[in-house]
Amino acid sequence: MARKKMLEDGIEYFPFSVKMLRDKKLKLIKGEFGVNGILIFIYLLSLIYEENGYFKKWSNDDCILISEEIGCGCTHGTVAETVKGCIRRSLFDNRMFTMFNIITSAGIQRRYIRAASQREEIQIIKEYWLLNDENRKDIPEGIFNKISFKSISTSGNSNKTSFNTIKTNVNPQSKVKYSKVKENNTTPLPPSGEQTTKNSKAKLSEDKDKAKLNDVWLKHKNNFSVTVKEKLFEWIEYKKEKGKTYKPYGFNSLLVILEKKIEIYGESMIIDVIDESMANNYQGIIWDKLEKGDGKFGNTGNFTRVKKSNISVKEPAEECLYGTVL
Repeated sequence: MARKKMLEDGIEYFPFSVKMLRDKKLKLIKGEFGVNGILIFIYLLSLIYEENGYFKKWSNDDCILISEEIGCGCTHGTVAETVKGCIRRSLFDNRMFTMFNIITSAGIQRRYIRAASQREEIQIIKEYWLLNDENRKDIPEGIFNKISFKSISTSGNSNKTSFNTIKTNVNPQSKVKYSKVKENNTTPLPPSGEQTTKNSKAKLSEDKDKAKLNDVWLKHKNNFSVTVKEKLFEWIEYKKEKGKTYKPYGFNSLLVILEKKIEIYGESMIIDVIDESMANNYQGIIWDKLEKGDGKFGNTGNFTRVKKSNISVKEPAEECLYGTVL
């Protein structure tokens, strides 16, 4: 493989799997958007690896710029719809796009840390991290010891984002431990003559909620399979369409209930009941369908506790370029 020459943040080369164009997800992208869909996806990968290495901030302006770069009759509308399609097909992570407006995936992050393995330190933004710290297929031990995390902290000025560097515990036998960062609970005073508006306060509150939601997810995410995660994010998108969003406490309660219901009924029935709830336009998940044993959910009055999922999920190959994003 060609030598990986590092840029300041990104990398100059990235591996391109010979199987990529035959992957089912990309074939569906081609079927939906034509050859331009494939071209846009590869172009986006190049931007991600070049700019930040493992993610790219996304905006509507990018659609215009990319369509101009690609040409070939590719419009900014095509770019926007292709990005949505890539998220829908799990080529990019839906949660990262929804919460932080970035495009990334677990596969992209695996490729990046391996490409950057010769660096003395690999800095990662904690909130954007999708890999399992304890899985050495995700993070080889030699690379694991080089990773340090930066945590996003929002200052009183909503236009600026600062980072606190958090070092990983270099002991390979222990779990990754983050050093405690002292929180600054004081809000900086606005510049002289400037008054804090309701909009800026709302933005600050929203950013804090996003950080808390991410912390909640990091605590629970390893308890769910890829299939359940995808269905959970579908449910969250469904709620957003109805003008409802989860706050940190409510999101934590949802995940706790989901874990308990999966343990009792198994993944297949949980996924079915979520689908049923969305199909019938319910405000919440109809858990009582399980308890009453209604319809296709069978008679669960005398249920047997399920310890393992009855859904088999194939884990992505280690060398897959794009991979499962969750």
